[in-house]
Amino acid sequence: MFQNPNEYLKIEKWLLKKNIKSWVNCWRRAVPFFQELVNINQYGNFISLSAEGNNWGMASNAIHFIDLLSCITELTDYELTENNIEIITGKRINYSEFVGLIKGSFGSGLIPFSFESSNTGEDAYCEITLEYENKTLIINSGHGWWIEKSFNNHDIKHKIKLPNQSEITHLHIKNLLEIGSCRLTPFSESCKLHLPMIDYFTSIFKTNNILGCPIT
Repeated sequence: MFQNPNEYLKIEKWLLKKNIKSWVNCWRRAVPFFQELVNINQYGNFISLSAEGNNWGMASNAIHFIDLLSCITELTDYELTENNIEIITGKRINYSEFVGLIKGSFGSGLIPFSFESSNTGEDAYCEITLEYENKTLIINSGHGWWIEKSFNNHDIKHKIKLPNQSEITHLHIKNLLEIGSCRLTPFSESCKLHLPMIDYFTSIFKTNNILGCPIT
């Protein structure tokens, strides 16, 4: 949401003072396909998440996978613990991106996750791997498929098409008008998920003599 940690606190206080309900567009948790995955009883206990691919804008998009993992585990406490990062020029002027590897975990180390992005060629994609007790799910929505891998059966490949933003915005508005809420991440919860990431990313930039956190 913001590059400066102080702005999260400032806006949160203002919203509370004005009694304004607000949400952040971390959209995966609001999409029916991912909502089904939130039911961890379907595949047994949840174990880990990884997101890896090429040119997928790891610095800009990591928050979406942190948010998804928070939704699956019902946890907000996590830490980023390890990185092997190269800073590259972002798509927008004066902004940066990461290529390389970042690792972390939710729930005091109980649920690990990792993000990895390369910078080879022009093809851009990201595969999400969700490890459960009984199955592994590999999701590549950009290429239009996801795979169920289990210990006792053959891999099952399914087609998938996630909605465009233009196909779901009106549904959030409909829910807000009818029930006063929506499935997106509440602002205060999203602050808890953003701040550890912003602090960690800022430290990576500082190590490379770059002030602040110039990501979009």
